[in-house]
Amino acid sequence: CTSGLQQVTLTVPSPLLLNVSNPLAICVGENANLTALANGGVGGYNYQWNPGAVNNSNLLATPSITTTYSLLVTDNCSDSAYATVPVTVNDLPVVSFTSDVNQGCGPLCVNFNNTTPNTNFANWIFGDGTSSINAAPQNSYNTDGTYNVKLIITDANGCKDSATINNMITVNPNQTT
Repeated sequence: CTSGLQQVTLTVPSPLLLNVSNPLAICVGENANLTALANGGVGGYNYQWNPGAVNNSNLLATPSITTTYSLLVTDNCSDSAYATVPVTVNDLPVVSFTSDVNQGCGPLCVNFNNTTPNTNFANWIFGDGTSSINAAPQNSYNTDGTYNVKLIITDANGCKDSATINNMITVNPNQTT
C-alpha cells in the first residue's frame, strides 16, 4: 500500500488586539465618550464594558465620581483582550468674590476681587450692562439703583461654574441742598 501525501493549509488568525480611549478628565455633570477598537482574532467581537453593561465598541459614560471602566472583548474563537480606561471627575469651582464697597452715591467706583481658587478665566457681569474679563476689575456705577453681580469662572481643569450676589451694589441718589 502506498499512501498519497496531501497538502493542507492552515490559517492561524492574528492575535486579538484592543485599542481604547486614553484616560479622560471631565467635570461633574459631564459625559465621557469611551471608544474601543478591536482587530485581529476571528471577528464577531463582543464588547463587555464594566460598569456600563453595554455590548458596543463605544460607551457614553456618566460617572459622578472618578471611575475606572474595564472592557473585555471576545471574538468568535473565544480569544479575549482586556483594557481599562480611567475617567477622572473634577469638581466644579466654588465661585466666590468680594467688593471693596457695597453702597454709596453715584458715580460709585467699586473694586471687585475674585476669591475663587485655581481660576483660569473670569467673566464678570456687573448688572449695569457692563462686563469685564479682568481678574480684579473695577466698575463705575453711574445710575441710582441696586445691582446684581455675577462671576463666571473657568478653573485650571476647564470646569466652569458661576455665582450671583443679588443686590450686591446699591447706588444711592445724590443729596441736593
